[in-house]
Amino acid sequence: MRSLKGGIILLIGIFLACGGQNVRAASSSTVPTTKQPEWITKTIQDKTFFYVVGYAEGIDVLEKLKDQALADAKAKIANTIFEQAEVDKQIQSYGMISEDSKESLKTQFRQSVRSRSVARLTGVEIVQQYTEDVNEDGLKYTRVWVQAKISRSAMENERQRILSELARKLALVDENLRRAENAVKEGQIREAIEAYQRAIVSATQVEERRDEIAVYASSATSLLQNIRIRAVNIPQTIDTDRGGKLSFQVIYLGNQEQPVEGIPVSFALRGNTGQWTRSVLSGKNGQVICEIQNLKNSIPENRMTATVDMDFPELLSLGDTYKPLYTQLRDAVSKSQLTVSFKSVSLKKQERTTAVLCLVQEGSEWRTLKSLETEMESAILKRGYKIKRVSERPSASDLVDLNPSVFSFLKSQGISQVVIVSVMPSDISYNETVGRYIGAYQVSLQMVDIENKEVLQTENTRITASATKKEDVLQAFVNAAAKQLTTVLE
Repeated sequence: MRSLKGGIILLIGIFLACGGQNVRAASSSTVPTTKQPEWITKTIQDKTFFYVVGYAEGIDVLEKLKDQALADAKAKIANTIFEQAEVDKQIQSYGMISEDSKESLKTQFRQSVRSRSVARLTGVEIVQQYTEDVNEDGLKYTRVWVQAKISRSAMENERQRILSELARKLALVDENLRRAENAVKEGQIREAIEAYQRAIVSATQVEERRDEIAVYASSATSLLQNIRIRAVNIPQTIDTDRGGKLSFQVIYLGNQEQPVEGIPVSFALRGNTGQWTRSVLSGKNGQVICEIQNLKNSIPENRMTATVDMDFPELLSLGDTYKPLYTQLRDAVSKSQLTVSFKSVSLKKQERTTAVLCLVQEGSEWRTLKSLETEMESAILKRGYKIKRVSERPSASDLVDLNPSVFSFLKSQGISQVVIVSVMPSDISYNETVGRYIGAYQVSLQMVDIENKEVLQTENTRITASATKKEDVLQAFVNAAAKQLTTVLE
């Protein structure tokens, strides 16, 4: 028994999309007693007709197996025609696709032309057929051979059609490739990419042109993968209030590096918020500027990512079939991504030295709440303030009353502004419902300019804190108050 992995099953599966059969390779079989005709193995030479034998086997009805055997014969005829068509010679006459770098594209062209030759083949006649019924290990199936013929004039017509169609298609592909690659040589990279995209969309509209899509997609992908963003001038520090500029350049890494104009670039910032250029087109020399107007926080590392932001909505509009192609181009674009980092500080805040003084009321007296001062200093420092701890403190009562002597006292220590926080706690009680001790604190915050005694910020609020132990409630309050109060100083 011949292997079912051979000609007919594979060719029918690829070219005619016929259903598979429930067959398997034979290990032993009942051999029919009838002698097979000589034409099954004998090659017939004839000047007028070309003869070929097709074969199929399976458990389907005889007529279906006969059709499959005829399809096998047609595939063999098409292969012979294709081999005679001098396809490679035709491809070599077109410079743009004949390059060694496009070998995979040439292979796709050969395959598509071969496939259409099988589907279009006409004028094939069955001369005679032969069948055998086989019983193999209890499995009964049928073998079918058909002898088919086609006039040699019809084969020559098909050969000429293949060459003509191939020449037309190659000329069209060559023209589109040349137009795009000329644009590349002139530095018009975006125009070249758009030319390929238009060629793709155009090729999808005609069934016979769809095998061109792989050529254009491969070329467009190659262009996109060679676009890069280069950092030109990235300042180490940017003022959160005044902002700054980050300078980049879009380049194309072809035979020689060249700047690219008209490429959209988007910017995304991690670690901070504020206002900055979200998207811009590269200029004549590939220059791209991301202008930061302001930033919210002073932090040691901001990460700005610049990305080529080219999209291909026309491909998405073609339907699900072409989504993988869209993804392929978008993945190529992502290779252009570049991330830079810089520090953000508030020069305005840095110009003025700030002190933080916190007091908590105990009975009729006020005492320093050092834990809150430490937390507040840390939180305020992260927001860009220049913090200084005082070596000597004014009296607690003078601070609460904002006695004028406080300002001269702090000024003598180089303090420009002071944040004064006074805390008045209520009694701590145990809440059985939640199983925690709860305390409420009335908090007053004032930020005062030492020089002119002007109150810059003020806040009065009530903060509730809880803990499983009574002695831990105050620290819970400190943690919550530091986060809540520093937002007022923005």
